[in-house]
Order: sequence, then C-alpha cells, then structure tokens
Amino acid sequence: MIRYIYGVACLVLVLSFSSCNTNTPKGVASKFLNSLYHLDYEVAKNFATDDSKKLLDVQHQFSVYLSDSERQEFKKLVVNIIKVGENGDNAVVTYTTSAMPKEETIHLVKNKDKWLVHWTQEDMDVDMNNVKDSGATPNVDTTSTPTSIEDSTQVDTEDTTSKE
Repeated sequence: MIRYIYGVACLVLVLSFSSCNTNTPKGVASKFLNSLYHLDYEVAKNFATDDSKKLLDVQHQFSVYLSDSERQEFKKLVVNIIKVGENGDNAVVTYTTSAMPKEETIHLVKNKDKWLVHWTQEDMDVDMNNVKDSGATPNVDTTSTPTSIEDSTQVDTEDTTSKE
C-alpha cells in the first residue's frame, strides 16, 4: 500500500513539473536567450519568428570563428530576466547577463497562441557590441568574416600618383 501511495505521489510530481507552461513571454525569452548566449542556435530557433531564424543562421556562421575557450566562456553566461511587459499579442522582456550588467530588451510576438521572439539585426548588433564593450571574453566581430590572413589585412587603395 505504501508503494502505491509513493508511486502516485511521484506520478503527481512528475506531471506537475512537466505541465509547467513555458509558453509565456518570460519562459520563451529565457529559453531563447539561454540558447542564444550558449551558442545553441538550433534550440533558439524553436522560440523564434521566421525572420529571427534567418538571423540565427547568420549568427551561427559567425560563431565558427570562436575558439574553444571562447565557446566555453559563452556557455558560462547566465541570463537574468528582470521584468516582462505584455500588451495583447506583443511583449517586451528586460534582461541582463552575467557578462553584461546593462539591461537589454527583447521583443516577443504571439503567433497562433505561441509566443515567439522577434530578434532583429539591430538586436543582434546591440548584443554583440555589448559583449565587446563589457570586456567579457566572448567576442565576435559581426562586421567582417576574414577567411584567411590575406582577407584580414588592410589595403590602401588611395591613388598616390600625382595628377597635373
């Protein structure tokens, strides 16, 4: 009889934990941001709009230039949700990370009863610039992607010949 009661109690606990609703602006933003900052772009796509998924693909391409130690530093980042503002089918989530104490925001939209992050190019640029400005180890240059040493060198194209 005690085994039966114990089994039922365990089942109730498992069902309680599994039914926690992550389809809230806070839950979706948390899953998206943690996946994003931990470089798990495929998981982040599950919580993103179609346009945002395209940017995640771009971000993934930039991440190949990270060293193993930089990847490990990203995986240590902690995301803290500060507040959530919900207005109908739109929401704004304010957050910080352990590497960037400055508050940032991310926008969400409700699409077919599912909250999705609407992450834009501007959001991507702000996120990467804030990582750089914070002095944190994670550092990705989103403006260029040299494929070799020759590609990363500056070439002076100024005409030095004098014209008379």
